[in-house]
Amino acid sequence: MEDHGAAMAVSDRAPVGEGARDLRARLETLMRTRGVQTVTCATNTGCARTVQCYTGYAGGRLYGWDQYFETILQLHVGWSTDLSRAALCLFLDQIDRTGYIPRTLPRIWWGEFHQQPFLCQTALLLARAGDPMDWLFPERYYAMKHYLLRWLHMEDRRGAGLSVWDHSGHSGMDNQYERAGTFHDAYCEGVDLNAYLVRECEAMALLAEHVGAFTEIDAALFRDHARRRRDAVQRWCWDETKGCYLDYHAVLRQPIPVRHVGMFAALWAGIPSSDQARRMVEEHLLSPDGFWRPWPLPALAVDEPGYTEGYLAWEPPDYGCGWRAHSWMPTNYIAFQGLRRYGFHDAARDLAARNRAMFERHPFREYYGAESGDGMGRDPFWGWSALALFMDAQGDPDRDMSALKPLR
Repeated sequence: MEDHGAAMAVSDRAPVGEGARDLRARLETLMRTRGVQTVTCATNTGCARTVQCYTGYAGGRLYGWDQYFETILQLHVGWSTDLSRAALCLFLDQIDRTGYIPRTLPRIWWGEFHQQPFLCQTALLLARAGDPMDWLFPERYYAMKHYLLRWLHMEDRRGAGLSVWDHSGHSGMDNQYERAGTFHDAYCEGVDLNAYLVRECEAMALLAEHVGAFTEIDAALFRDHARRRRDAVQRWCWDETKGCYLDYHAVLRQPIPVRHVGMFAALWAGIPSSDQARRMVEEHLLSPDGFWRPWPLPALAVDEPGYTEGYLAWEPPDYGCGWRAHSWMPTNYIAFQGLRRYGFHDAARDLAARNRAMFERHPFREYYGAESGDGMGRDPFWGWSALALFMDAQGDPDRDMSALKPLR
C-alpha cells in the first residue's frame, strides 16, 4: 500500500531550518558539553560509585529505555562504547536478590519500578559495535539473566505468559492512564512491554551464545521464552475485528480498548503474521483516522478520547510528559523498523522523512505535536530525538543497529 492517506507531503508542511551539516555540528556540541555527565549512586553493596555516562537529561539522571536509544545515537556519531557501557554496568550493579533493578538512577521514589526490558538489547548493541565485553561474564551476565527472569515470572501476574506494567509511567508513556493506570495498579499486560520482552529474550540468547559453552542451555531457554511470549501475545492481544493488538487487563480479564503507538512494537518483534501486519499498517498506522497525522506517529490514535496536544482537565501538568497527540522519536523509530521488517519500505522512508523534517523545523526538542509539529518538552534536548537525523540510514539492513543478529 503506497497511498498514505490524507497526510500532507513533507514539502507542504516542513520548511527546513538549520542545514544538515549545522544540525550535526550542533548535535555533537550538545552531546559533548551537556550529555556527558558524572553520575554518582550507591551499588547493591552499598558503596558509592561515580562514573561518566551519557544522558539526554540534565542533572545526571539515567533512564533505562533512553539508554538504549542514546547508545544508538552515540554509535551513529562515531563515539566509543565507553559511556554506554558505564551506564549499563551501573544499572546491573543495582540488582537485588529478587532480580529487581530500578528504572531510574540515581534512585528516586517515582523511578522505583523494575527496569524496562532493554538491558540485554543494549549489551548486544555494545557487542556488535566491537566492545570487548570483558565486563559481562560472570557476575553481570547472571545479573542480566536474573533481571530478565524476574520480568518473565514475577511480573506475569496471572500466569498467562504476559507481564504487566506497574503503571503508565513505568511504560515510559507517562500519562497514558487510560491504558496502564496509575502507581501500583499493575494490571496492564502491554503489547509494547511483551514485544520488548520477546526481543529481550532473543538478545539474551545471542549473548549466551557469545559467552561460551557454559551458557548454551541459557540460549535455548531464552529462545523458548521468546517463542512462548509471541504465542501469548497472539492469543490474548490480537483483536481480529479491529485488526490490531490491544493491551490485556490482567484483573478484569478483557482487552483494554485503547489504540496506542506501542502496538507497533509487535511489528519490531516480528510477532504478527504477514496478513496481520498488513492490517495493522493499512488500517491503523497509515490511516488518517488512526496514526497517520500531519506529523506522525502520535502516541494515541486520533479517535481516542484523550487525544490532545495539551493535558486533560483533571491531570496535573507537572506530572510527566505528554503521550497523547504527541510524536516521539523512540516509538517512531520502533515503528520504522517494524515497517521495514514486513516490507513496507516506502512507508518507512516516508515516516523517516517526516520525522527528520519535524526535527529540522524545531531542532533538539524532547517531543513534538502530531498535529502542529511544534516542539515540546525540554529545550534543548540532546537525547533520543536526534535519531531523526539518522533514521533514514537505518533503512539499510546492514546498518540497522537494532537488528538481533548472531555475534561473530
